[in-house]
Amino acid sequence: MATVLDPPNAQAFRNATLLVQMQTAAETKAARQTETITNEYTQKIDSVNLEADRWTALEDDIAQVSSRLDGTVGRLEAIRKKLDTLIQTVNKAAQSTEETPNYAGYATTFDSFLRSLDSSADGGYDRPNLLGRSEPTLEYYTTIHGATARVSGAYVGTGYQLDQTDGNGLWLPDLSARSLTKYLEYPGDPTTTSASFASGLQLDSINGDEVTFTVGADTASPETITANLTRKGLGVLNAWYYDGLATEDGRALALSELNDAKQALDLEISRYELAQTVASFYQDRATTTLEGFRKETNDLLLEQAAAIGKAQEELNRSFQAATSNVALALSSRNNYNTLFTPFLSDRITAIFTNLTV
Repeated sequence: MATVLDPPNAQAFRNATLLVQMQTAAETKAARQTETITNEYTQKIDSVNLEADRWTALEDDIAQVSSRLDGTVGRLEAIRKKLDTLIQTVNKAAQSTEETPNYAGYATTFDSFLRSLDSSADGGYDRPNLLGRSEPTLEYYTTIHGATARVSGAYVGTGYQLDQTDGNGLWLPDLSARSLTKYLEYPGDPTTTSASFASGLQLDSINGDEVTFTVGADTASPETITANLTRKGLGVLNAWYYDGLATEDGRALALSELNDAKQALDLEISRYELAQTVASFYQDRATTTLEGFRKETNDLLLEQAAAIGKAQEELNRSFQAATSNVALALSSRNNYNTLFTPFLSDRITAIFTNLTV
């Protein structure tokens, strides 16, 4: 029996070295095959991820559009409530039980709510402000291949312009100052001529879009002007246009135009709700596409693991078969040497029996 004190056996050392070399070669081959398989699947996964990244960016962009459209619907609903408040103000003026109703107070309240409505539409919101005077168009991508969808803006504030029929200028409202200001041309600098809603501005007649009004009606030198009316936005004017809410005809006209404005606003609400639904559809489609990419990536990772496992299993079988063959050869050699031991003193015989496997 061999012990640690026995001298080294050269043949045993060579046998052990051979097995180590075989194992090292097998491990190297396994590492190379694993690297090859990994590189192949990494390219596939990277390609999928690159496409997924583009859809992720698209999904984020559409989500922002959807959120903005949803917010726009909310703003429109708030403006609608302000129209209801304007209607209530007109009705309060009509239902006043005071002996001398304060129509000037109702007119001031009306104009204040009208200014608030206009600020809600034209205020400092996200750009583009779809409800503002500039009436921009919101365009966004619906796919990564360049297809787009558009939502056209529409001004839902209140604005108007009175162009003198004699061509000698035009008048624009200043909602904050509650006055009409004259311009020789617009855009351009205003003149020093203006008329306050509270006093001195008098509606004389309305004939379609032709309006006759008097500036400085309470002064010694009133001026009567005939102008063509151009409406903007919802088309509701200040209280002076409705006789300061002091007459039944004026209040009836105000209610008629306010209800028309509500109908127009309801159409805008429906339009933006539809636009938001469309944006949500494209967002959901992008989300579904991304889920498909994630599944594809997971499937590729599973395929990669299976391919590596299969390759390693095949290499392991090959290695086991090779080591078994070597072990069998070594065993046969030992038996061969044992058989010829009596003759090993013969140099010729020894040469033929000293075989290296």
